[in-house]
Amino acid sequence: MTKPTELYACLYAKEFPAQSLLRLRPELHSKPCVVMEGEGPSQYVCSLNTKARLAGLARGMTRVEVETFSEPIVLSRSVQAETVTRSILLECAGAFSPRIEDHREDTVLLCGIDIAGTKSLFGPPELLAQSLLQRVRSLGISARVVVSDNFHTAACIAKAPMARSAIQIIPSQSKAEALSGLPLTVLDLTDTQTETFGLWGIRTLGSFLRKRVTEGVQRRYGPKNNRDLYKRAEKQVERELALIEKLGFAGYFLIVWDVVQFCKRNGILIQGRGSAANSAVCYALEITIVDPVGMDLLFERFLSESRNEWPDIDLDLPSEDKREQAIQYVYRRYGELGAAMTANVITYRAKSATTEVGKRICARRHWRKVSLEGYGRVCHLRRNLLPYWRHSAESKDLTGRSWTNPGLSSWGSRETCLTFPYSFSMSALSPTEMEHVRSGEALVDIPQSNSRS
Repeated sequence: MTKPTELYACLYAKEFPAQSLLRLRPELHSKPCVVMEGEGPSQYVCSLNTKARLAGLARGMTRVEVETFSEPIVLSRSVQAETVTRSILLECAGAFSPRIEDHREDTVLLCGIDIAGTKSLFGPPELLAQSLLQRVRSLGISARVVVSDNFHTAACIAKAPMARSAIQIIPSQSKAEALSGLPLTVLDLTDTQTETFGLWGIRTLGSFLRKRVTEGVQRRYGPKNNRDLYKRAEKQVERELALIEKLGFAGYFLIVWDVVQFCKRNGILIQGRGSAANSAVCYALEITIVDPVGMDLLFERFLSESRNEWPDIDLDLPSEDKREQAIQYVYRRYGELGAAMTANVITYRAKSATTEVGKRICARRHWRKVSLEGYGRVCHLRRNLLPYWRHSAESKDLTGRSWTNPGLSSWGSRETCLTFPYSFSMSALSPTEMEHVRSGEALVDIPQSNSRS
């Protein structure tokens, strides 16, 4: 079955407090306007329009600083006006899709719209984005619309301070190029973090990841006091980072790193496993604990350009409260459109179910040394549990079943052919056998009853 294509439209409106107050007051659009928050001397500018910014006003200015400018229009922040405007815009977006997520922030509107499957109703993404933007502008709001098959890509590009146009359609193969030059401000870092990263020369997602990995290499390989290993690690990390940046996966690795850092800060045990252990970048980011350079592991088993697929990093978490704490953090951090839970449901048929039970029954014997007696007891268990497992037997075949190589060939001959009466029930097992079956212990040493044929 073909996986449905994901497609998201991100509606972004900055300076939302000012726009909410000015949208119905066109006479103020040509004047510098600032929105103040707070009371008395502690008032400060929380939002402003373009005219005020061009006049030299900026967010964070106090009331005294604002009064030094000539004739700015000073307005008080209105939560009611923002709530009404937000509701109108969400209703406007809902005309294109009912699957909407409001990523509200302090001074901006960020709305994610799942538009997958809407082409037959509203045309291609370009036409839909244009229609959405026209409706928003008719409400007196200046906004930006970015469409991508990845919501976080669309959100980050929409937040870019220097947008090329009000509408941007990001092709799947161009996400890496579009994200590579974005500043760190799209990650919602604090001012202190942004300033510090700027002093370190970190200004994009790729450079941020590279800095974290460089620190991790020093932390992981420095204490080993092996110069040759350290140089090999640097060379391997550089090769991996080049491929990660080329494929546009820097943000993905930073998300995993973020989750791991949260768990470590809160005392939650977490560890990556699987093919991610083949990555020196994952080892440097402390996602995994296996040294792939020292063990000469193959990185291409984890990520390869020829496979054209996302990397798969599995994180193991403890059960119950700690696990739920990590899950809730992911939901709060990335929202409903950016996080989801999946589950695997396994259904056993007669053959595979007997194989799994047989493994537990003969667990105390070596696979290649199980006697025919033990094999016969597995078969005996099979015929008695068979009526309680789903199978594909036809109605004409209810009197008996012939099983050739029933998945337990290492315990007996491949040519073994057994015929079992199909009318046996669970009651044919003795209470002792039933208790051992429930507890998963071995039945090999339990004497067989002679009452069964």
